[in-house]
Amino acid sequence: MGLTFPDGSVSLTTAQGETVVLRICDLCGAGVPDAADTDLAFHKRWHRLTGSGNWVDPATGRVHRLDSSAG
Repeated sequence: MGLTFPDGSVSLTTAQGETVVLRICDLCGAGVPDAADTDLAFHKRWHRLTGSGNWVDPATGRVHRLDSSAG
């Protein structure tokens, strides 16, 4: 049983009624807020800078790779 990340984006509503859009990282499954000064391209640059752009899901053997065209 491996990890399955949703494609694209998801949204949620806060207790105050505000809608927040989260872009899903296809590498780690993180929900990255779609807001000023933070976005999925910035998050993927973080993967590249920290060397965490490639990893293997031990349950499925799927290799998650950083798309070099992203950010």
